[in-house]
Amino acid sequence: MSVPTWRRELSKADYMYQTYRLNVRIGEMVVNGPKKYRENYGDHLIKTCLQTLEESQIANSVYVSKNTDRADYEVRRMALRRMIGRVHNISTSFKLYKDLIKKCDGQDPIKLRDEEQEVGERCAYIVSLIKGIIESDKKKLKGIK
Repeated sequence: MSVPTWRRELSKADYMYQTYRLNVRIGEMVVNGPKKYRENYGDHLIKTCLQTLEESQIANSVYVSKNTDRADYEVRRMALRRMIGRVHNISTSFKLYKDLIKKCDGQDPIKLRDEEQEVGERCAYIVSLIKGIIESDKKKLKGIK
């Protein structure tokens, strides 16, 4: 018997899926944006998104329990911390990218604003998920040295 969607808990790996979705969306926006910004800003955004996804896979490869080795926990924690930094960079770089398009190319300001808001909200959500994972890991390892 399946569980109704409204009763399901958030997956512990949702941060990975949300990072994947952010990659897809940023890729779509860059490909559909002006070509003159793609080589610098667009490529940077895509590479940073891919690095963030890679960090999520590294972090997810470590299962945290009371028996987790401290070194493995640190690998996971550092990957998650790097993810947070990269997600913040994606948000900032995307804002800069869209500001340049708005200023120099005269594209629809409402569409640009909506895209900025979408990416900003996605990034904030991913960061909140990652922080939740970090806190959950700390609770699991409480008292372990």
